[in-house]
Amino acid sequence: MQSSLVLYLLAYIGCFSVAIWFARAALPKVAAQIGNELARSFFCLGLPVFVFTTYFNWLFPSHLRFAEHVLCNLVFAGLVSFAWRYPIEKAGA
Repeated sequence: MQSSLVLYLLAYIGCFSVAIWFARAALPKVAAQIGNELARSFFCLGLPVFVFTTYFNWLFPSHLRFAEHVLCNLVFAGLVSFAWRYPIEKAGA
């Protein structure tokens, strides 16, 4: 039982890292028009983290209900967005 929980948590962390890699590679140019720093951070980081981890929980269910996973993933997305903000890039810089 313990080894399966450890593997599940490692896979969850891997899902987080894939979401952040995707967010850093694909979304900054798309979100350049968003003026609010926190909204841009949520779009660029929080939304991919939420989508990837929710999809992971849908593919590999655990002992928690899916609604609890969605709420937990939303909290994670908010924390990531708040902690790692995208700066406003100046044109020509």
